[in-house]
Amino acid sequence: MRRALALGERLWGKRDPRVAKVLHNLSGIAYYRGRAADAERLLERSLAIREATLASDDPDLAGSYEALALLRRRQGRAAAAAALLERQLATVEKIYGTEHPEVARVLLNLGLARADLGEDDGARGRLERALAVAERTLKPGQPLLARALGSLADHHFKHGRFAAAEPLYRRFMAQRAERAEAATDPERDATVGNWVRLLRASGRDAEAARVEASAAAAPAPGQARGSQAGRARER
Repeated sequence: MRRALALGERLWGKRDPRVAKVLHNLSGIAYYRGRAADAERLLERSLAIREATLASDDPDLAGSYEALALLRRRQGRAAAAAALLERQLATVEKIYGTEHPEVARVLLNLGLARADLGEDDGARGRLERALAVAERTLKPGQPLLARALGSLADHHFKHGRFAAAEPLYRRFMAQRAERAEAATDPERDATVGNWVRLLRASGRDAEAARVEASAAAAPAPGQARGSQAGRARER
C-alpha cells in the first residue's frame, strides 16, 4: 500500500481522489496494527483531499467522515466524532434520501456519540429516528434493526425510563433469538445485561434467570450462524 501511495502521488499528484483512497485504506492497516495516531493522520489527509475534490453527495466522502468519526469516538473524543457524523448524515441524505438503511446507521452512530456527551434529548431524538427508519426500510432479523432497538432501550434504561425501555428490550430479544450471531457481539451482550438488571430491579427474578440461561446457551464465538466480524470497509 505504501508503494501504491508513492506511485499514485507521482502519477496524479498528492491531491487526487485516487491518492485519497490509498490513504484511507492505509489508515485501516495502521489502526488494526495498533497505530491509532498514524491511522488518524492518514484519515485526516484522505478527508482533506476528498472535501477539496469530491461532490458533497459522494459516497467516498461519507466514508471518510464515518471512519474518522468512529476512530475519534474510540479515542473518547465524542464531540469531534459527533461533528463528523453530522456531516456524514447530511452527505448520506443527499445520496440516499431520508428513508434508507444507511441513514439509519449514521443516525444510530450519531445518537451514541451524543449519548457519550451526556445529551439525553439529542441522543434520544437521533436514536428514535434511527429506529423508525430501520423499521421502515429493513426486514425483521436484520442486525441494524436489532442494534437500533437495543441502543434506544439502553438509553432509556440509563435515564431511568424503565417503562419505555421494556417493550424495546422485548423486541430486541426477539430479534436476537432470530439471529444467533448476536450472542458474539459485546455491545449486544451488554444490552442483555441491562435487560436482566431491569427485570431484577422490578422483582422478576425468574424471568431474569431465564434470559441469562438463554444467553448462556447461545452459540459461542465462531459457532454462530452467518457470523460477520467487523470489517474495515475500503473507501
